[in-house]
Amino acid sequence: GGGGSGSTLQAIGPAQAGPDSGGGGVGASGPAMTDEDKEIAKAVEMSMVDSGPQAVADTSNPYERERKEGEPCGLKNIGNTCYVNSFLQTLFLVPEFVDCVLRYREESELSPHEKERFVEAREKRRQREAAMAAEAEARRQQQEAAEREAAAGASSSSSSAA
Repeated sequence: GGGGSGSTLQAIGPAQAGPDSGGGGVGASGPAMTDEDKEIAKAVEMSMVDSGPQAVADTSNPYERERKEGEPCGLKNIGNTCYVNSFLQTLFLVPEFVDCVLRYREESELSPHEKERFVEAREKRRQREAAMAAEAEARRQQQEAAEREAAAGASSSSSSAA
């Protein structure tokens, strides 16, 4: 994202509780939140506790969301978000990193669904790597056979010429 007011990070304080929100965030009254919505809200809130929000202007409670005229909705810094997303995708191609994420334990562990997705991705990666290794070995063997055949053909040509 280029310049302009939408491309700068903004420090935003904690969400203010609405009249019927019961304090806001996870467990707030209003439309029923799915388990996934609750997990996302909890993760966002926990990350804000440690580091303070830098680019989060929205809460997971729809009653606390406010759209202002003339301001963009959605992500505050699209450029950096894309960069971080691609960086994370690259990290998850590193087997040691994925294993580390899966081994990490804290009070707020990965949900069973998230862990299942990581395990499936790791297994698919291992299957791909095994297939690529088998293909590379087959190519190596074909190359060696072709070289032996060429050497045998060259030696039989030279012995018949003599």
